[in-house]
Amino acid sequence: MNMSDEEYFEFECGYFSDKVAQEIIDGIPNEEGSQLLLEKYRPDLLRESDKINPQEIFYAEYLKMGFRRSDRYFYKAECPNCKKCLGIRIQVKDFVSSKSQRKAYRKNQDVEIRLVTDPKEFVTDEKVQLLKKYDKRHNPEKEESFDEAQDSLYRLNGVREIDGEFIKLYSGTMNIDFLLNGKLVAVSVIDRAKNALSSNYFYFDISDEIMKRSIGVFSVLAEIDACKGLLFDGQLKSELYYLGYYIEDCNKMNYKSNYNPHELLIDGEWIRQ
Repeated sequence: MNMSDEEYFEFECGYFSDKVAQEIIDGIPNEEGSQLLLEKYRPDLLRESDKINPQEIFYAEYLKMGFRRSDRYFYKAECPNCKKCLGIRIQVKDFVSSKSQRKAYRKNQDVEIRLVTDPKEFVTDEKVQLLKKYDKRHNPEKEESFDEAQDSLYRLNGVREIDGEFIKLYSGTMNIDFLLNGKLVAVSVIDRAKNALSSNYFYFDISDEIMKRSIGVFSVLAEIDACKGLLFDGQLKSELYYLGYYIEDCNKMNYKSNYNPHELLIDGEWIRQ
């Protein structure tokens, strides 16, 4: 189901230095545009979900096809000579945490978790500074400016500031803030869609104290709890939890297979692992 115009782009692969990546890029329609496209291509989805924002219905269909969001675009890896980027998701009702995951969860019970829905709170000075330090871990030789980190946060969250007003380009984007003793130590950028939650980006304090906490594991488990309706008064209750791409040969991406059982999108079909 392709409900809008797609374009293909080629660029240097960020995971394998010897490969060229190719992605399908598709713009995210606003609420009115989503309504019109659904009326044209999938009116059945509107009839079933008359109380849900049509943009979130539209997004849920793209998640099923393996698309991700970046800024105001959907994108999907479509490399002709490589099929290593596989969509990965969890059927929330079936998830069973491992012993090590439960240990990480207990270790972080003193961390405060807040759901942030106001877009003006997605790009604060505190979050910009946190992202700057986080990016330094991955690029120790690069000195990122405040403005560069701020621009990155605008894109990650899909936010624009127009005449002093902050606007979400996708209605379902939120932040989950993690605080320790009142200090911000990590942020999840998440997208809510119909019956689904998509984990878009996670950045955190790289100090030794936080690193030893396995805060990344804790964030995934917290988001799964949110999908179960155990956090935030059930606002994010969802059937599906999308973790992005799984890449078996990439350490930065293969940890996602530790959350079980999960499903991988292989040749257009979600297959349980």
